Amino acid sequence: MPRRKKVEEADIRKRIRAGFGSGEGPSYKPWETVHTFSSRGNSHRIFSVKTGRVHSLFSNIERALFLKAEYGNNFVDFQEQRAMEREHTLAFAKALGIKHSVFVGTKVPFVMTLDSVVVRRDDQGNLYREAYDAKDSTALLEERVLEKLSIHRMYCEHRGWKHTIVTEATFDRQVIRNLEWIRAGARKPLEVMSQHGVFDELPARMLIDIHAKRPHALVKDYCASFDVTHGLLPGTSLRVMQVLLWNHELTPDLSAGPIHLASVASLLPEAAHYRLEAA
Repeated sequence: MPRRKKVEEADIRKRIRAGFGSGEGPSYKPWETVHTFSSRGNSHRIFSVKTGRVHSLFSNIERALFLKAEYGNNFVDFQEQRAMEREHTLAFAKALGIKHSVFVGTKVPFVMTLDSVVVRRDDQGNLYREAYDAKDSTALLEERVLEKLSIHRMYCEHRGWKHTIVTEATFDRQVIRNLEWIRAGARKPLEVMSQHGVFDELPARMLIDIHAKRPHALVKDYCASFDVTHGLLPGTSLRVMQVLLWNHELTPDLSAGPIHLASVASLLPEAAHYRLEAA
C-alpha cells in the first residue's frame, strides 16, 4: 500500500487559496469530504434541494443535525467541515495553555474545523450563524477532545456565533425518521413525475380539502381515499402530503409517532399552536 504523502505548509496554503473550508451557498467547499476518509464508518453524502449541493457528513449524529437544520423554516445553508483560521486557533490554544495539533510527522499546524456552521435568517431577514460540533457522548470523557472543543468555543465567541455540542442523545429517533420521510417528498433535480400537478396543483387542492373538512382519518387512509376520489395513481397523494409537509403548509408533531399514522387534522397549523399552548 502506498504511503500517504506528508502534508507540507505549501499544501495547506494551496487548499486555502482554492477555497476549501470556506464559501457560501452552492459554492461552499468543505475542508474535508467523505472521500478524504474513504474507510471512515457511518459517513453520508446527501444532496439538498435547499442548498443545491451534496453534503459530506461523517457520522449519524452529523446526519441527524443536518436533517433537523435543513427542515427549519429559517434555514439558509449548512456548511460542514468549516475551517477555522489557524492564526486564530493558534492564538486561542496559546491563551488556553493547550497544545495545538499538528499534521502527523510534521510541525505544520493542523487546520481545525467546526463540524458544521448553520446559516439561518431571523424574522427581520438578517442572516446569522450557529456552529455545531457532533460528538459521541463517550468522546466527551476524553481530556484532549475537551481541550480542542474549548478552542472551538473560543473561536465561535470571537466570531459572535453560538456554539453547541450535539451527541447521539440530542436527537429523537422518531423525529429523524419523520424528517427522512418528509424530505423524500421534495422535488428532485430533473425529476419527471408520471402524475401531473404533484408539486403545485394537487398540494393546493389537498390543502383546501384538509382545511375545509378537518378530517380525523389517519394520513395513510386519507391519502388512499384522496387518490380514489381524484382519480390519481395509488400512492400519489402520500407524495402530495409530503410536499405540503416539506413546504411547512402542514405542521406535524414530529416526535408523536410515524406521520402516516397521525390524524390529518393534527397536522393543521392551528393544532400545532394548541399543542404548544397546552405544553
